[in-house]
Amino acid sequence: MKQIGKVVLLTTLSLGLSFSAPALSNNTASAATKWHKGIPKVLQGTWKGKIKQGSLGFRQLKLTKSSFNYRDTSDKSWSTSKNAYYHHKRGSKYYYVKSTYHGEDGRKYWTTEYDRFKLSGTKVTVHIYGGAVSFKNHGKFYAINGGLTNSYYK
Repeated sequence: MKQIGKVVLLTTLSLGLSFSAPALSNNTASAATKWHKGIPKVLQGTWKGKIKQGSLGFRQLKLTKSSFNYRDTSDKSWSTSKNAYYHHKRGSKYYYVKSTYHGEDGRKYWTTEYDRFKLSGTKVTVHIYGGAVSFKNHGKFYAINGGLTNSYYK
């Protein structure tokens, strides 16, 4: 008789846990990343940083509400990415920005670039963590650009 009581108790316990487990988990559809249009105000402005590629120049970074611009001081024109979107988790020092760059080097191409911004006071560190290049009439080429990191100061 005690055996039957234990079996009933264990069965009831396991059924109770199986019904309550979905309510206790954090795997809900609302936890998906939501991208917001533009670049957050905290990142907007003009930033300046030393180029790490061995030259003695500086790189400028200009972030506006809708665009991501950068240039080396030796360049006269800015490279501009548009259609910027970002996501940021409340309380985190990381901001993730994706933007699109249109260019030509004998053939038209579009690049979607993914950047991670780490904000620390008046310093921002930018790390390119991914990108996708699409050539007109030539399909797509995907590339992950790990390790490209630059720091900038206001």
